[in-house]
Amino acid sequence: GRGIGEELSASATVESQDVFLGEPFVLQVRVSGADSPGRPDLSGLADFSVRDLGATRSGQRSFTVIVNGRQVKSESGSEIAFQYELVAKKEGVLTIPSVPVSAQGKTVRTEPVQIRVTRPTETADIKLRMSLSKARCYVGEPVLLRVVWYVGTKVGNYQLTLPVLGSDAFKLADRQDGQYSTVQAVGGTVAAVQGRAELDGRQYDAVEFSKILIPRKAGRFDMSPATITCSVLAGHQKQSSPFGDDFPFFNNMREVYRKVVVPSDSTALEVLPLPQAGRPAGYAGHIGEYKIAASATPVEVNVGDPITLTIALTGPEYLDNVELPPLGAQPALARDFKIPSEPVAGKVGGGAKVFTQSIRALREDVQSIPPIELGYFNTKSGEYGTARSAPIPMKVRPTRIVTAGMGEGAEPVVAGSVLEAWGKGIAYNYEGPEMLEDQRSGAAIWIRSPVWICSVALPPSVYFVVLALTVVSRPRRS
Repeated sequence: GRGIGEELSASATVESQDVFLGEPFVLQVRVSGADSPGRPDLSGLADFSVRDLGATRSGQRSFTVIVNGRQVKSESGSEIAFQYELVAKKEGVLTIPSVPVSAQGKTVRTEPVQIRVTRPTETADIKLRMSLSKARCYVGEPVLLRVVWYVGTKVGNYQLTLPVLGSDAFKLADRQDGQYSTVQAVGGTVAAVQGRAELDGRQYDAVEFSKILIPRKAGRFDMSPATITCSVLAGHQKQSSPFGDDFPFFNNMREVYRKVVVPSDSTALEVLPLPQAGRPAGYAGHIGEYKIAASATPVEVNVGDPITLTIALTGPEYLDNVELPPLGAQPALARDFKIPSEPVAGKVGGGAKVFTQSIRALREDVQSIPPIELGYFNTKSGEYGTARSAPIPMKVRPTRIVTAGMGEGAEPVVAGSVLEAWGKGIAYNYEGPEMLEDQRSGAAIWIRSPVWICSVALPPSVYFVVLALTVVSRPRRS
């Protein structure tokens, strides 16, 4: 609960009231007078994109009060700071409105905060360019977004803002090529690689950021410009010697940096819907021209034995988000084989995505694993197609099946092939109740056993023989 003698209060502060369009800055809402206040309501910040950075709690402060003539020590002063990363959506003088905070049935509001937002401009040494691998695609077709940062001077810390990372119009994926590393941008991660590049006849150090965009729906999407915020070397400042002017050789120059925010150009993507005509049965949304190959091991099995089926998909450039449709939806395969219902996980490597599944033949008349089919939409031709693997010949032997006749009190009933004797190596096996040996035991069984009679009679017999020899030998020795 709230500490004794302290009222619920809230305040809002920003790290800077002068920001650039696209530059992230931190809003902090501090709440005191309540141990567990509700989260601030930021639904009124329509001019800003908001990302929650979490909350921190400051230490407790203690004080003493008198209640009904008694001295009471109460813990109070617990302060919680809620932090948010904001990015302005337009330039001009914007207002962060009053933010309500509630606790213990009471609501307080922060004071409004004004922010001055200016449009960033590129410099001769810092430039940013954004492009798409194609300007038109179909729903579900991966498109590569590239943002290249050209650097012609010494820079310090940087932060990339890519508004599309917060869009729900796309499913996002990172490139898995080994030459790329994953770095943090505002709102998500991007792949990055460093190198050299030329722009407008000048050589720059360059960093390429990239993200794979997979459209979820049709329409035209205008990509807001990306921005890069960084510290740029602005010059050098003389730093005085700690020994004064008498030792000028201790004087040195200190680097001075200034913050710059540079925007990229903007671009747009037109996303087309998939046609209905010619769509194959069981189409699962695969975009691109696919090829499919399958292999199995072992290919000689008994009915019910596990068979490892391996399926490899190739064709599209980006396969990380490609899934294999349920094998149970393949009618020919489901007719002859038992297939687990769990989804199959795949692994990308060597230009293919490989899926492994365990299946079991249902009957001895199964002669092959039928072709595995995959429907796809070829974006180049604008038509649907079906990829098929080659059939895999199989040899399935019958197996022993336990029937209801095997129940207690019934004669053994065996379905399947008759056991054949094997004349070499290990002796062949026999099965059935008639092969069981009588292992019963008890007093009546023991009496009829020669081994038991000998083991019981032998110790007393030995004793009496030794006793007789002793009686005879003692008088003689005397």
